[in-house]
Amino acid sequence: MGSYSVKIDAWPFQTGAGAANDQAAVGPRTRMFTVKASDFAEAYRMAQAIQAGIKSHDKIWEAPIRSVDFTSEQTMGSVCEIRS
Repeated sequence: MGSYSVKIDAWPFQTGAGAANDQAAVGPRTRMFTVKASDFAEAYRMAQAIQAGIKSHDKIWEAPIRSVDFTSEQTMGSVCEIRS
């Protein structure tokens, strides 16, 4: 079991209020998560589940997964840690 760092962006719909205001309405552009997984395929599936949650926001246009990187071997700890 290892730790993987997941980076997902949150791109808001354009409302005409300006890019900064649109982004402020949905929170930070880049979201970082740490997931525990047995291999990359499992970590990527977890990233896709997180992505689906982010995309469910009514003001999010797109939420591309930017990276899924192996960070370390772990034997204990949380399954998903959200960092901003």
